[in-house]
Amino acid sequence: QGAPMESVKALLQRAVAAKGLARVTLLENMVRALRKNPDRAESDRTICKMVPTIWNFQYDELARVRKIVVFLMERAALCNPSGFMPQALNVATQGINDIDPALCERSIVSISQLLPRALQAASTTTDQKLSREIWERFELAKERALNHIDHEATNVRNAVIAFMGKLVRILTPSQRQ
Repeated sequence: QGAPMESVKALLQRAVAAKGLARVTLLENMVRALRKNPDRAESDRTICKMVPTIWNFQYDELARVRKIVVFLMERAALCNPSGFMPQALNVATQGINDIDPALCERSIVSISQLLPRALQAASTTTDQKLSREIWERFELAKERALNHIDHEATNVRNAVIAFMGKLVRILTPSQRQ
């Protein structure tokens, strides 16, 4: 069973050495292989192991690479909230203000996806520092996302509207302040 995940690791190593569109192609192929794996838990464990390497791509010159980082960090955080939630919220928050509309949209979608687990992690952890860090990062992400309600790109506006709907469904009235 481990063969597809070995190819994922090999693609990541090649992406580290590559630049530009070659890196994008390698990372997109890697994401495709992760998505194709019928064992989602295995894919998520693999992503978690790759976080230190993935994290190094967060400032890549290409928005398509940064968009993949947002997606992979989201998957890592959903798999291991106490391990990766602050970083995932952080990288998505950065992406929200990106000039690239696709990255901006993906980042808002990511914050939406992370919302339930982030709140759960923040309220159930005994680690007060982690709880505060998750709340602070979530608040910043929420503020940035809501500032994009008038974005020129329809897909970004739609992502903000969907995010607002999720906020209303998930947050208690006191958390909405």
